[in-house]
Amino acid sequence: MVWGVRLFRKRRESNEERALIHALSVTYANVTHNRKPLFYSLTRAIESTSASMAPITHNALLEVTNRMRLGQDLDEAVQALKQSSRSPSLAPLYEFGRDYRDGMEPGTSLKGIVDEYNAKQRVGSERFISKLQKQVTVSMALGTVVPSFAMFVFVGYSIVYYSAFQYLAFAITMLLVLPCASSALRASVAGQYETR
Repeated sequence: MVWGVRLFRKRRESNEERALIHALSVTYANVTHNRKPLFYSLTRAIESTSASMAPITHNALLEVTNRMRLGQDLDEAVQALKQSSRSPSLAPLYEFGRDYRDGMEPGTSLKGIVDEYNAKQRVGSERFISKLQKQVTVSMALGTVVPSFAMFVFVGYSIVYYSAFQYLAFAITMLLVLPCASSALRASVAGQYETR
């Protein structure tokens, strides 16, 4: 259950971050290629996000545009949002607000943020493949080698020395420790697939 809750939270944060990067990409395309104002571009970005699939991103962009409509600059609106919402998935939006406050051109800032996210995703994919290979190897060992070795040790030790405790230890190892370790490893692999 603990692993499931953690996996659900990671999946939700990953979905929110992807939705935000997509919205910032839409904003970048409108600002740079279509030569539209920033406010218009942000409202188009809101339309590209789903309130049901990424509610944190959708509500954050909605709050920022509402504050801009009332006269705040983008950096002020993002700063006000940051004080009320500390979601880690909104970090790219906070970075955009800082860049805007520092006088950076919106198109340049957005391109840098999107490119940085894509580069991070590529590095993450390479690490994921490397980690997956190790986990598959360990999973094979847990499923075949370790149980066989445990049985070999148990049979050999019981011939030399008999103890009721060794039966209990063997039963706990075979029925509790190895299945739990194997299950946790499979959940870890599945969790990495789901959060990518």
